[in-house]
Amino acid sequence: MARHPPERGWGRGVGAPLCYRVPVLGVHELSAIALQTLLAAGAALEQPREPPRVTAADVADVPAGGQGELSVTLLETPAAGFPLVVVIDASPLAVRDRRLTWTDVVDPLALQPRMSAPFVAPDVAGTFVVRALVSYVVCDGERPRGAMQCRTRHVRVTWDVQVQAPLDAPTAAPGPQPEA
Repeated sequence: MARHPPERGWGRGVGAPLCYRVPVLGVHELSAIALQTLLAAGAALEQPREPPRVTAADVADVPAGGQGELSVTLLETPAAGFPLVVVIDASPLAVRDRRLTWTDVVDPLALQPRMSAPFVAPDVAGTFVVRALVSYVVCDGERPRGAMQCRTRHVRVTWDVQVQAPLDAPTAAPGPQPEA
């Protein structure tokens, strides 16, 4: 029996005589096959997920230097015992607490918690955009074998705060001004 020299990409399989040519896969090919198999298995097990549901309440117009409130409501029930955090980005508004947690929930017994942060508007009129990141955990119901599936949700919310000019501020009339 003639022996063939091994060619590139071909080699001897386990227990096969040298005359049989069995493809030898490199590390890259095996990694790609393993990744495809894992992705296919994960896609079959994974159920479609709803996007995070959070709403930021509209803010009423606030006079310059006046007080207002930023409010955010989770429209799904967060898992108890896991962190619930709202981090408000820096803005010209003077927000009393830029980091809200479970202790800042308005009604602790509500299934859809609402959190609020009071603020003081700046002395300048205009529209100010305030951004926040809401982070919480949602767990699905009981799974077979008693395991629960939990996932962390991160949602960006924004508020547009309209600050009105103070009433005693002088307003310029349109058109040319008379000289004094």
